[in-house]
Amino acid sequence: MQITPLGPLEREAEGSSNTAIVTNLEHTEFGQVIFVGDHTLHADQPLGAGGQAAGPDPYQYLLAALGACTSMIVGAFARRKAWPLEQVVVRLTHSQTHPTSADRHPSGKISDRIERSIDLVGPLSDTQRDLLLKVADMCPLVGMLTSGLDIVTTLTAHAPGESYDPVDRDSDQSFPASDPPGWIRMTGAGSPLHINALTLLVEHADNSLAPSELRAR
Repeated sequence: MQITPLGPLEREAEGSSNTAIVTNLEHTEFGQVIFVGDHTLHADQPLGAGGQAAGPDPYQYLLAALGACTSMIVGAFARRKAWPLEQVVVRLTHSQTHPTSADRHPSGKISDRIERSIDLVGPLSDTQRDLLLKVADMCPLVGMLTSGLDIVTTLTAHAPGESYDPVDRDSDQSFPASDPPGWIRMTGAGSPLHINALTLLVEHADNSLAPSELRAR
């Protein structure tokens, strides 16, 4: 099977807000190149783990994604309410608790923990800070990570000797046929469905959390 050049993979990812394409970098142990929409990122393992530290490792990307999601929804909610929030700083750490050797068996599980500290900079009232803390938990990644996540893995099939070109040049459709144009997928700004999902989340937070006297006019 022919190795797919990076160019076609990059073009395949362009314009899609809910797809990431990842492939290994040649001549590296763990180096990866990531195509997400119009962006190109890199991932690697630290020097001490056999990598070249050419990019964040997968756990660091997960923390960054959760932090960005948190800051986005908190900031958007504060802007909607015209609250004096000047800056959001989210600090996240990941830790694991491994079963002891005596407890290790096929059903043994590693316990993962993410600690998230949110610094809200600005002359906010205590009520506003409490509400923004609640809004932070409405970040969709929090729900995805804490309520269970189904990951379905399939193997891409190719005929023996087939030259693989992943770009479908005959189709300009930017959403699956099963998703009609009016369907709302919570993928954020840039969704092909033309609805800013973050705005919907902020509106939901406003309706469900904010006291009536603090509601936006």
